[in-house]
Amino acid sequence: MSLWRQLAEAPPRSRVGFAAALVAFALLSAAGVARSWLLDRTLPSIVIDPLRVGQRSLDAQEAAQAVPEFAAAAAIERMNGPRQRDLGAALAQAGRLAEATTALERAVRLAPGDADAWANLGIVLLFRNRVPEAIPYLERAVELEPEHAEASRALANARRRADGTAP
Repeated sequence: MSLWRQLAEAPPRSRVGFAAALVAFALLSAAGVARSWLLDRTLPSIVIDPLRVGQRSLDAQEAAQAVPEFAAAAAIERMNGPRQRDLGAALAQAGRLAEATTALERAVRLAPGDADAWANLGIVLLFRNRVPEAIPYLERAVELEPEHAEASRALANARRRADGTAP
């Protein structure tokens, strides 16, 4: 859903704040003052880029702070597989594995060619000790991207665990 459509459908009180943020962003951009350090401190994250803010939080090992940003990006683009994948990864890093599984299942439905989404879902299932379920997801990730090292390692680990030969 576009930002303009969200603005049109927002309650009147929200519209004023949202519109003010958009106007402020436009004015700052026109004046050449719209630097990321300024935007990060003055405008709501939906006006900047929730993906960028979420990625910064993950880079700083602050997964709990990244989750709402990736959730905002996923809400803006509900039918976007990579956004759902990013949300699932952030949820997994924050230790919210059940929610991560749901987001990653949505990601593989929306973007069936995204090897990272398949690999992430398989890895989350491994962490949840759902080994037999994880193997097909990891196999699909390796099938899509044979050089996907993380998926290959996780698949080998899952197969050892399934056979009972894992240490």
